[in-house]
Amino acid sequence: DGYLVIGLGDSVFADCDIRSVTLPKTMERMGWVTFYQCKKPEKVVLPAGLSNIGYASFDGCSSSLCLYVADGSYAEQYAISFGIPYEAQT
Repeated sequence: DGYLVIGLGDSVFADCDIRSVTLPKTMERMGWVTFYQCKKPEKVVLPAGLSNIGYASFDGCSSSLCLYVADGSYAEQYAISFGIPYEAQT
């Protein structure tokens, strides 16, 4: 509807069956447990401007999950800190 998306609320994708999602470049923050217990995600693309990822956002996700992040971004540091597989994009 033409609204600017700058954040996601808590549990938005929790327990869902998505395999891939690309968050818009305008995203700045994600709420708590955003992708919690998603069993099928393989690819989540996080924008370079994302500066806050809420508590336990990827806890319980499948082992096939890979975050696609901007090189040197907050999201890359988040993936490293929590041992989440990622691929840095330049």
